[in-house]
Amino acid sequence: YTSSKLDNEDSSVSAWVFTPRIGASFGRDSAVYVGAMYQVPEESHSGIQPIAGIGNVPYKVTLTAKDRWNYVAGFNLGLSEHWVLTVEGGFGDRDSGLGMLTYRW
Repeated sequence: YTSSKLDNEDSSVSAWVFTPRIGASFGRDSAVYVGAMYQVPEESHSGIQPIAGIGNVPYKVTLTAKDRWNYVAGFNLGLSEHWVLTVEGGFGDRDSGLGMLTYRW
């Protein structure tokens, strides 16, 4: 779960994300997997926007996700005893991407 409060206007952003995965491990630090991602984002913004020639225009916008589920596939690759590379792609009704280089001690 993630929540943010923006400081330049009356805004809030929150998201609940659940990503179940299943896969196979190869050695200590390598794996391939498939799964799905479920997201429930909620974003709201309101304020007043000055527009030249018109004046101050109030606005209020609420954004949500049209499609909450998408598929994911990825892999973890142990590069050394301490370094692991993760690459994941999401596809379906929503595209996503994840790249991560992790140091473990």
